Amino acid sequence: MASDEGKRFAIDPVRLTGTIDKLEQRITARFPGAGLGAACAQLKAIARRAEARAALIAAPNTLLRALIVLLAAGGVVLFGALVMVLVSALRLRSDESLSGAVQGVDAAFNLALLLGAALLFAASLEARMKRGRALTDVHELRALVHVIDMHQLTKDPSATVMPGSATAASPVRTMTAFELIVLCH
Repeated sequence: MASDEGKRFAIDPVRLTGTIDKLEQRITARFPGAGLGAACAQLKAIARRAEARAALIAAPNTLLRALIVLLAAGGVVLFGALVMVLVSALRLRSDESLSGAVQGVDAAFNLALLLGAALLFAASLEARMKRGRALTDVHELRALVHVIDMHQLTKDPSATVMPGSATAASPVRTMTAFELIVLCH
């Protein structure tokens, strides 16, 4: 049996907007002039904007990637310079040059360590920035879904079967039992 670990969940934006189009047509055909049809049209516009934002999030950050390449090249140059200092110190074979070479190696090692940490930070920065943008967009969509859900409280078909006691704060139910049951299916 093949493993699905490597597969990623992806939403096809074309199919998503197509589904929203069909949903909007169904709502406006069954409930002409209802606010839910207008909400669905707004949802379609939001889906299209989300598609554009997702493309922006997925695009590579070339400036940041160029910085990573420069940091990596600096690390290679630093390593090369370190090797050259060691080779020249070993050729001279004097105590002073060897002592200076050891100090240079120590300084170069510390510099290489800091450069490596900067490289790791820069390499993870793009992913963290993209994740932050994506989470902001997801939060916006969740808020929209919550608002739509709250507006649908008056369209609960169970109210026709088990009517509860209405309070002064209860919303006015304008839909018939037939409309509520058809809406649910």
